[in-house]
Amino acid sequence: MLSSQVALEMLNQMKSNKILYTIRGTFKVRERLWSWHYTYRMTAICDLELTAPPSGFLVDRRCTTST
Repeated sequence: MLSSQVALEMLNQMKSNKILYTIRGTFKVRERLWSWHYTYRMTAICDLELTAPPSGFLVDRRCTTST
């Protein structure tokens, strides 16, 4: 359940037809080149801007990654 403050902010964003999401994730990356193997973890943070539901088209995105 969303808190009342977050729900109100989401409702205001839907009225302005601009919903903002922040997605964070950690991924295991494996590289292989002939007999050489390398594995590391990568963290990604993406800010997405979509139009209001139900269609929700992607308007803008900004992503940063770090190892």
